Amino acid sequence: MTRCYSTCQMMHCWKVRSCHAFTCLQNISSHELIISAFWPLMIEYSVSRASYDLSMTDISEIARNSVYQSGFENHLKEQWLGEHYKKGVTHCDENKTHVPLIRAKFRAEHLALEHSMVILLAAGKGTTLLQEMMHQFGDARSGQRNILFSNMTQVPDFPEQNQL
Repeated sequence: MTRCYSTCQMMHCWKVRSCHAFTCLQNISSHELIISAFWPLMIEYSVSRASYDLSMTDISEIARNSVYQSGFENHLKEQWLGEHYKKGVTHCDENKTHVPLIRAKFRAEHLALEHSMVILLAAGKGTTLLQEMMHQFGDARSGQRNILFSNMTQVPDFPEQNQL
């Protein structure tokens, strides 16, 4: 019984038996199983998208992370996320998850930086870390300003100009 219903199509045509594992005590012979299993989830994603002005890529990322962290069986995760998903979110199949690789790498890089920062703060290097970061950000800002102003013959007028 692998027929796809409209509410199930965006979930990559899950088979009824895998839906049964998800919703437990439902009658497996009706398509009500599929609707009752995914309808609340789809409503929640739709409301979140409208409430927080999320893009479809944002929703895809949330769905990918939800499946990645879920208790679904490995063969289902491989089917939905790609066969190398166990290596981390940057190894999920971009064509299956609809999350661009550059976005996944950006998230993974920033998570690694935050972990490093927490380790340094726990080691008592918070003041030194903060001062060095302020210095680095100041240098980067000065460098950007120098590049912009040296390549512009006339700086256009805009409301935030006094912030430069």
